[in-house]
Amino acid sequence: MITSLKEKALIIGMLNAVGVFLLGFFVLFIMWETGEYPNGLRGFFYYKAATVGDGICLPGMIFSLATFNYYYGNLKAVNVERFGFVGVLATIAGALVQISWLMNPHIIVNWTIPSAGHFNAAGWYHAIFFSGMVGLVAYHIWCFVYIVHSEEIDNNLFDNQLLLGFVTFGTTYVLLHFGDDYGKTIDYIPLFCIIIVLLFIVLVGGGILVKKTELSYISMIMMGLLLAFGVATWIFIKPQNGQFWISFGGALCACLLWKEKKVEQLISTTLETIIAVFMCLYVATATDIFAYQLVILLILVVTTIIIDYVNYSEAQWHFLPLIVIALYILRSNILNPISTFVLEQLIGSVVDFLFYAAFYILFQKEISNRFAYVELAEVKKDNGEIDEEEFCIQKGISYTNIILVVIGIFCVLLQWLMDIGTRSSTAGVTKGGVEIGVGVFVGIVVCLLFIISVGIRKKRLEIDRLLGSSHSYNNLFSDFIF
Repeated sequence: MITSLKEKALIIGMLNAVGVFLLGFFVLFIMWETGEYPNGLRGFFYYKAATVGDGICLPGMIFSLATFNYYYGNLKAVNVERFGFVGVLATIAGALVQISWLMNPHIIVNWTIPSAGHFNAAGWYHAIFFSGMVGLVAYHIWCFVYIVHSEEIDNNLFDNQLLLGFVTFGTTYVLLHFGDDYGKTIDYIPLFCIIIVLLFIVLVGGGILVKKTELSYISMIMMGLLLAFGVATWIFIKPQNGQFWISFGGALCACLLWKEKKVEQLISTTLETIIAVFMCLYVATATDIFAYQLVILLILVVTTIIIDYVNYSEAQWHFLPLIVIALYILRSNILNPISTFVLEQLIGSVVDFLFYAAFYILFQKEISNRFAYVELAEVKKDNGEIDEEEFCIQKGISYTNIILVVIGIFCVLLQWLMDIGTRSSTAGVTKGGVEIGVGVFVGIVVCLLFIISVGIRKKRLEIDRLLGSSHSYNNLFSDFIF
């Protein structure tokens, strides 16, 4: 039994999504499997936008939009039906696109357009479906934008996930279309990077999805663009030989960007962040082209800086560890042009040491900050600002973040130890035919220092608490080493 408007909105959104899936992907798939088409033409599964796009992205986008519009249309008494003219005009525009394809003598033929100027049965059905979908999507986007700009949105997990779904599925769908049409003439990575930047400028800079006085949605938009970039890139280039451990470790460390106060929000943002950052870092480590690495990592770093600033209302520097990881990924391509072997060894050793030092200081600082959040929550509880339940929730979230970051740190260190152990950039000890650089031993020392310093930090907080120390929250942030 439907007990709330939110549940009814979810059902409406699901029905819309199922209808789009059945009328689009399912019908065209049946036509492809049961029909006979000339050999040598691009088939149904050639187009990523027709398979992954129509099968997953389009229904996902419609679900997010329809659910949001129905919920807030009824909650805020917004008459969204009056925007039906937008859908009609967009449907006409979609039909004109299909007519242009039919009249184009140089159209690229495929299984639905076997020859120029001719649609077969599947082609005519696709033309009708395409026109209808253009109208439906345009109508829902218009309603969505109107509600965001004209009404007060709750900005809770429900709204944020719907916005994330819209941006992620919608952007991925756009990237799949561009990849199908232009991926053979322009490399996928620069093509997708350009589109992501343009979409950010339009959606955020142009204020389409963000009010000038309300910036809370920017984090979800940025994460949606990052997720879409990662998914589309993986679909087209299928990256191999990337560095798994540093990608996974960096993804775990990126979870510090979110300032969540509820468990369900922590779970959702953590999973989304891990997936998005991991895919981007893995793609960056899988390519040997320095320019591509630089662009991917630059987009990733800028995204994390914006999310950090929006979530904390000011720069808290939670993105600095990810910058260190990005610089390490770029390290090999930066050192490659150095031709003198001895000079390369020397610079490589110095760079390794600097990265270890920066790595230790920055991540130890982050762990220290998380302990500071716990102490601040305890002070608030003692002062009666929060109750015991809220304190336990905040404490659990902080310790969860600490665990994720510690695991991420060791993943990154493991990757660094593997890199140093398999290359001969530094003079070292040889065992079993594998040269182990001096950096390995430095890395082990860094691991031990990190464990010791975290233990000391935790013990200091306990002692301060027992002694009733006046050690303030702000002073905690100034302790870089211990």
